[in-house]
Amino acid sequence: MSLTKASYSLITGAPINVVDYGADPTGAVDSAAVIQSILNSAPNNTQVFIPVGTYLISSTIVFPATSKNIRLTGYGATFTVGAGRHSCIDLTAESENYGWHTVEGLTIQGPNNYYAISMANSDGAGILIRRTTNNINAAYNTEIRDCNIQGFKYGIRMRNAIKVRVEGKTFIRFNNYGIYIDGWVANANSINDAIISLNDTAGFYSDTVAGSTAQPTNNVISNCLLESNHPYSVTPVFGGIAIYLNNSYDNIFENCYTEDQQYSVYLTGASKGNKFNSCRFAPGSFGNDIILISGADTWDNVFTNCKSAVVSRNTPNVETDNANQLYNQFLDCEGFNFIASSIVKMPYIQNLRPVDYSADLGGAGYVAIPEQGVRNNVFEGTTPGTITGIGTATATLNCFGLGEIQFETAVAAAATNTTITTFSRLQKGQFIVLWNYQNTRSVIIKGSGAFGSIVPKGGIDATMNDYGQQIVFYVNSLGRAYEVGRNF
Repeated sequence: MSLTKASYSLITGAPINVVDYGADPTGAVDSAAVIQSILNSAPNNTQVFIPVGTYLISSTIVFPATSKNIRLTGYGATFTVGAGRHSCIDLTAESENYGWHTVEGLTIQGPNNYYAISMANSDGAGILIRRTTNNINAAYNTEIRDCNIQGFKYGIRMRNAIKVRVEGKTFIRFNNYGIYIDGWVANANSINDAIISLNDTAGFYSDTVAGSTAQPTNNVISNCLLESNHPYSVTPVFGGIAIYLNNSYDNIFENCYTEDQQYSVYLTGASKGNKFNSCRFAPGSFGNDIILISGADTWDNVFTNCKSAVVSRNTPNVETDNANQLYNQFLDCEGFNFIASSIVKMPYIQNLRPVDYSADLGGAGYVAIPEQGVRNNVFEGTTPGTITGIGTATATLNCFGLGEIQFETAVAAAATNTTITTFSRLQKGQFIVLWNYQNTRSVIIKGSGAFGSIVPKGGIDATMNDYGQQIVFYVNSLGRAYEVGRNF
């Protein structure tokens, strides 16, 4: 196709109006070939302007691999692929010397006009950011701004992306996946201020491409809303994931809000070093906002100053499923429930606050929980994590180096209160956390003198008689448990 227009020539910096070259803003005639020809001929540093209207895109528009700094601007314009299964826009580059493109203001409409009820409707992405066939990195410094992308298998798919920015009023919805990263190299990208909603499988999905040893890493997702990313239903149904990370390292999620998914965060496949800072996770009507840490070697993921808007202290909203999950941490967070039946490996927990909703809601608070091991519903006995003498005034707690011991129905069923005067089999240098999960009987932790095994702070014995009460001890080099603090 030749380009003809009297008032503009294809010179660097001159805006090109696609309608002047034959693009149809009514959507009656395919405009893909016209726009593709313009991109093929446009010099670097050119603005391509899409006037208000609807444009049928019957084949993928591909930015040339050796072009640079092309700005595709279309505020008020819609690209629609109709019933096509293909991607709409393909951004690629031959090397780091190319790319640097901008796509802004466009509505990009796939074949799903509402919820992506079936993946069979589309194989493509609204915007595909990929590598070239020679595996060289692609799409350096590309920017996607103020776009509305909906109705595809992938809203945005990053197969190879370095320093890509998704910014402004970008709204990604009605796809199977909102943002999907599975590239050979997908590092140092940023997604800021986006709304990622109503995608039926996951809002943000990060994985390693098959056959690659490279992991998506150091991507920053900030100030984003990830809401109602779950299968379509008119009645509450569990499912959907806000943030899914498989074999992904050192990514940062900051000041994000998630609501109405089964899983707010799903960490698996040896994902390591991911950080969640000042995020809020809310259950909504269709999900439980669970944080799931899954699989061996999923390590060193840290939640700091995060809040779960939990609706009940009895509902687990953190789950771990493998004993080989080290150094995962919850620091200065609020509202998370660590219930033993859902925890295989206890993360390290520091300064966990209950949500201040009412006396009955909002989860339990903790000063700290170490990782040495947990025993819930401690019962009568002499084995690790038992009490010898439940219902007596001289009971012994058999610690055996456990990091957390919970008082539940076994002590509540005793005829009288239980007073613990001895800790046995302590491990020097450990922290031990005791917490109460019943309010039928009191459990009294009684000091055993200056040279005994229990040394309460200030010499004040601890009476535990309500849900969520916690006391923390540190075991010194002489094997004595000195109280660090309590939350009651």
